[in-house]
Amino acid sequence: MRSLQSLKEELRALEQHFPKRTNAPFSIVSASVDDITSIYRDPTNQRSISICCKILEVPNKCLWYTESDNRDDVQEQLTTIFDELNSNTSNETRSVTLQLESIIERLNGFFNASNLPLPSHLTTNLTSRVEPEDSGVDQEEEDDDDETEQHPNPDQDQCSLDDDEKVPQTEQLTEDIDGISLENWQLLQSLKYKRINEAAQRNHEKIYANNNNNNTSTKRESASSSSLTSSVQATDRLMKELREIFRSQAYKKGDFTIELVDESLYEWNVKLYHVDKDSKLYADLEEMKTSEKNLDKLDHILLNFTFSDNYPFAPPFVRVIRPIITGGHVYSGAICMELLTRQGWSSAYSVESLLFQIVATLCKADARIDFNSLNETFSLQRAQQAFRHITNVHEKSGWYTAPKADG
Repeated sequence: MRSLQSLKEELRALEQHFPKRTNAPFSIVSASVDDITSIYRDPTNQRSISICCKILEVPNKCLWYTESDNRDDVQEQLTTIFDELNSNTSNETRSVTLQLESIIERLNGFFNASNLPLPSHLTTNLTSRVEPEDSGVDQEEEDDDDETEQHPNPDQDQCSLDDDEKVPQTEQLTEDIDGISLENWQLLQSLKYKRINEAAQRNHEKIYANNNNNNTSTKRESASSSSLTSSVQATDRLMKELREIFRSQAYKKGDFTIELVDESLYEWNVKLYHVDKDSKLYADLEEMKTSEKNLDKLDHILLNFTFSDNYPFAPPFVRVIRPIITGGHVYSGAICMELLTRQGWSSAYSVESLLFQIVATLCKADARIDFNSLNETFSLQRAQQAFRHITNVHEKSGWYTAPKADG
């Protein structure tokens, strides 16, 4: 059985033979016993295609995926390659290098590339050097004993190739990574790994269902396949939306903030700090900050966005939580806008553009803060009931432009 040390040596060899270079046909960006990030460059236009790997179990059990926004044909090819690789349990006996070689070879064929070398020579060396035939339990126990002596705390050896590499890697992180603050970049990374683990779990369940010749399991899998596809698409879109918001100028200026409710990508709390200075709502916000009635020192409008598995083909449910707002097409916390219904919604809308539209509607329709209920909140149940009632009315009577008296 290969040890953790053997995997480390294999990853070092990959990094040495495919170092990170700007114009290299293929390069290893980073490699640890947990993750591998590499770049394959499209030989036609030199566009970078990420090839990422989450090592689920040492040494060879991997989940392959991409983080690039690829052309449709490229994305389709990658999906095919990764699905085949991830679902084939026999790959668990193949080294990481051999699995990576399979991906490169398929991409070379797709792009008709002949100048990109495969890591075959690496595989030959590694097979004799780090993948000897297991001679029995004694060899495995010897590996375990060596690791125990060198690492009294086993948790210390689970994150990187060498413990002394941890500090330099941390020091290289800047306050702004790809236009995103370090804190938000780390949040996106944790969400990415959570998504990978969920995908791996679904993949394992699918493999189990396929291997189990049970008609009930097959029917159940077929019935749930549609919702799983929608969920994956919704998750990918929301990850992209959140990444773009973290890069946006309005977010960086502090016009609004985003907080994930219970670390869920499908529910966001949005704190709105700035609105149109010429609006009555702006004046109310400024007065609220200094009001003696404001026991919680509230200095923003708290909105809640809840997304379904069908996003972006279905709109999010958006409501005001606090403060209590009157007018502005807000009813018991629900925001009455055709844009937030299936009839008025378009998948082309981004969350940020939707937020700006909501703010504009609140200001234009003369939304006001109720200072007599300053420390109260709108309940979710009342907001949902109000939204259903209002949309039913408008579906029968049609949507119309509000009178000037209402904004």
